[in-house]
Amino acid sequence: CFKVAFLICSSKACAADLVAQWIDNSKHSQDNQQTHILSTDGQKQQKEKKKALSIDYRRVAVFLLYGGLYQGMAQEYIYNDIYASLFGSGTDILTASKKVATEMFVLTPALCIPAAYLIRGLLGGDTVGVVFKKYKNDIIHNKVLYINWSIWIPVNFLVFGLVPEHFRVTFVALVSFFWTMILSTIVSKK
Repeated sequence: CFKVAFLICSSKACAADLVAQWIDNSKHSQDNQQTHILSTDGQKQQKEKKKALSIDYRRVAVFLLYGGLYQGMAQEYIYNDIYASLFGSGTDILTASKKVATEMFVLTPALCIPAAYLIRGLLGGDTVGVVFKKYKNDIIHNKVLYINWSIWIPVNFLVFGLVPEHFRVTFVALVSFFWTMILSTIVSKK
């Protein structure tokens, strides 16, 4: 079960990061690669230079590890074992609310998002202090927690209220493809 969660979520996170990098490269390419040339009649025309996709393999490795270890294996255990022990396996609104509140206001700011920053920072040679300074900056200036909550509060009510237990990590992996693209872009900002 943990192997499958690792494989699915690490593959998904790598793919999401590669899409995010492709989008980032496309934006930078459009902004920086236009040149002006003069046509035969003296009019300025724009010509775009094509640039090959630049892949940051360290960034891909960050999301492979984050996706497999946290989004896959840790969430498999948290969602299906810890939450069931703490709150029961019910899907009623009170039980779902307890799980969502714990996920959003305890685990997300204390474990979920910091794990991505920590893996990225340590693979990049940063100290733990630098990593958490960037995390704090992104909470304040890039609204990383608010963006997370706007996506995951409603999704987690679906997860804990409607999605069968054996499909939870897979469903979350599907939604988190898009969240991982957003997180990859925010975490990788200089």
